[in-house]
Amino acid sequence: RAVSEEDCAQAKTLLEELAAPAEANGFGYHPALLTLASLYETGFEPAIEQDGGLAARYYLELLEREMQKQSLSATLLNEAATQLCSLVKAEKASFSEDEVKRIEALADDPELSTRAPAVVGWVRFASAEARRLWREATEEPEVRERRLAREAAKEAAREKQLRDEQEAAASALASAEELRMQGNDACRQGQLPGNAAAKQHLARAVEFYNEATEVLSACLESGSRLRMVPDKAAE
Repeated sequence: RAVSEEDCAQAKTLLEELAAPAEANGFGYHPALLTLASLYETGFEPAIEQDGGLAARYYLELLEREMQKQSLSATLLNEAATQLCSLVKAEKASFSEDEVKRIEALADDPELSTRAPAVVGWVRFASAEARRLWREATEEPEVRERRLAREAAKEAAREKQLRDEQEAAASALASAEELRMQGNDACRQGQLPGNAAAKQHLARAVEFYNEATEVLSACLESGSRLRMVPDKAAE
């Protein structure tokens, strides 16, 4: 059946009470934070609007409290850490400096490193991104202007390098294709009945094919010229 706004709001309130610490008159069941985070990350009509920042804060609180309780499975811990990282990376969570310090403290927790190495990797990435975003959000206007200018120049250089690499790859493919076609022609002539120069034509076909392979190999081996083409294709 359809969920009414009142039912949805009541369920949210119950989850918040369930997750709240005992000293805050809650039940102290911190795994409920995972459900709350998920609800706010995606939104749940008609009463819960999508809120990436609040979802990220719930994931952070879950990870902090889990270090005290240690009741969640490694799978759920990893889910919380990866979702926190994704929200921070997507710039959907605007953390205060105190919140950034909380993530950093969690990333430096030796107990988490021992218990869940994969999880701490995600937390460290989220920590670095959160610190970068906070620094950029609080920087002076002239500092921001210089940073944006550097980033624009870097992106322009990247695009130029990519164009150069794509042109080099296209040129190598065109040359190899032309050599392949010449090889095919020589191969067909070498197979004609009664052709006295059949061996010469077939030998020439092999030369064309070898030359085509060398053109492509030389292009692939020039790593400095083709570093970005695979990355752009992946994007």
